[in-house]
Amino acid sequence: MVTALSLPAAALITLIGGAIFDLVESTILASLARTLGATLSFLMARTLLRDSVETRFTSTVESINKGVEKEGGFYRLGIHVTLLKVI
Repeated sequence: MVTALSLPAAALITLIGGAIFDLVESTILASLARTLGATLSFLMARTLLRDSVETRFTSTVESINKGVEKEGGFYRLGIHVTLLKVI
């Protein structure tokens, strides 16, 4: 839930989980929790917040949508490469 709400305490909670559980259990639980939190965050943005984001950032959303329709594969590749640089 911390990850889904984008709260800054996610790293702290991961460290606490690592202290409570052993290495394998805490790694698996943290990975599952991050994945579930990211999925929930995506679904909230996609369903609940979509209209407010589209009205607030109309020109940006339109240009992104046009780019994805034209060259979706390059957008996906760019996101993956960007995420690899961040991690």
